[in-house]
Amino acid sequence: MSFLPARASATGELSPTDEEKRDFVCFLVERTRYALPLERVERVVRMVLITPALDRPDWIAGVVNVQGGLLPVVDLRKRLGVPRREPELSDRLLIVSGAKGLFCLLADSVERIIRTPKSRVAPSGQEGEGPGLSLAHIRDESGIVTVLNADGLL
Repeated sequence: MSFLPARASATGELSPTDEEKRDFVCFLVERTRYALPLERVERVVRMVLITPALDRPDWIAGVVNVQGGLLPVVDLRKRLGVPRREPELSDRLLIVSGAKGLFCLLADSVERIIRTPKSRVAPSGQEGEGPGLSLAHIRDESGIVTVLNADGLL
C-alpha cells in the first residue's frame, strides 16, 4: 500500500496537519459507509447488465463484460449480510484490483474520496461481518467508515 509523502516542518518534525495521509474511496451499501484504499479501485462505472454465472458462491451476482473480459461481481449486500435487493440503474460497480485479479463490487452509490491522516485509520480488531472482510475503521467528520479488505471479498 502506498502513502502520500509527508511534509516536515522547518525543525524537521511532522506537525499534525502534515502527517502522512491515505486516500480511500467511500461508498454506501444500505446506508452504511464502507471504503477501499484508492490504489485498489481501478475505476467506478454505472450499473450494467449482470449476466448470471453458474457454479459460483451465492454472493457472486454474476459477471459483467469490461473491455472484452468477464469480471465477477460481488454482491456486497449478500457478502456483508445486508438484506438483498435487485440491482438498480443508479447503483455503481467499483472495479477493484485484488490478489486474485480484477473483480467488481456492487454498491448502492459512491460518495467521495476520503483523504485522512494515518492516525485516524484504526485496525478493526475483529474479522468484520465475515472472515477477513473488515480491515480497519476511519473516523471522520461524518462518523465511522469501515475499510474493507479487498482480498477478503472475493
